[in-house]
Amino acid sequence: MSNNLEIDLILSRKKYPIYYELTYLIILIILLFIIIILSFKYQTYYLNTGKMVNSSLEILVNINDLDYLGNSATLIIDDKEYNYKITKISNELYTDNNYQNYRYVYLNIHNLNNIDNYSYTIKIPKENKIIAKYIIDYLKK
Repeated sequence: MSNNLEIDLILSRKKYPIYYELTYLIILIILLFIIIILSFKYQTYYLNTGKMVNSSLEILVNINDLDYLGNSATLIIDDKEYNYKITKISNELYTDNNYQNYRYVYLNIHNLNNIDNYSYTIKIPKENKIIAKYIIDYLKK
């Protein structure tokens, strides 16, 4: 008799439709996405090339990107981080075919081999923002 009562209770319980479970799953996925974009940071870099001239690294930099050199004190060359100091910014202004203005910047880099006319690929840290700010900036464009 007790077995019949338990079976009747199990069969008579209220069952929720499948869309309730799907709604809970979608809400959970949205919450995880929000947590991810608000907690993870993404580092961007300003990429450029330069060459060694008289023990200084000569870089041709867009005028709009000069702030990245001034704000940072480190740069990455061949996956190694180096400290640098700006020794000189040329007064000459160079313009390309797209009417972008450039200037030569000379950097004194500590602990770097001084081989003249050797070309380096340089990564300068630009921004370290959370992913949500990148998404907002992208949507504003």
